Amino acid sequence: MNLLDSFADAIPTFTGGIIAWAATTFAYRSKERTSRRREAADAIVLRLDELMRLVRKWDRDAGGARWLEVTEAALNAIEAETHRLPMSWRHLRRSVRAAIGEATGTMAFADRLVHDSNTAVPAPCPIWSTNAEEYFCYALARLRSWRDADPITARRVQPLHDFDVWLRERNSTPGLRELVRG
Repeated sequence: MNLLDSFADAIPTFTGGIIAWAATTFAYRSKERTSRRREAADAIVLRLDELMRLVRKWDRDAGGARWLEVTEAALNAIEAETHRLPMSWRHLRRSVRAAIGEATGTMAFADRLVHDSNTAVPAPCPIWSTNAEEYFCYALARLRSWRDADPITARRVQPLHDFDVWLRERNSTPGLRELVRG
């Protein structure tokens, strides 16, 4: 057996090794991306869900310190994970701030305010508290779908509209309000 024959015999083994290495690397990186995506979504979902529940219980849980704490936690969770969100969703913190700001005013700046137990929360406006709650439901549904998606479909994310765009579309589309709540 000459050197050329030995080299020819080694090519399939070498090629197989490269393919195995590439497949293993791809699988590992895919698993890591999925894990980081799920961690990011879980962190945001937990805090955004808490904020949505506070909006729903406005008349029973209206302490200013509680509002500041929950709103700040939600905004900070989103800020901490924004780099992992799909590029088109990077507005989420601004949109949550807008939704809560329309409903409560200054509570939208909870991450910038000093927490004071004497902070007053305005009386709820039924329209704007409903808008905030429904936007949070919409955002939570999108986040949960993204979190639970397999690695292939996670790249084709559903749109997550900015609060103002969502509000405009919801108000101009008959029956959309029922779909959002559904």
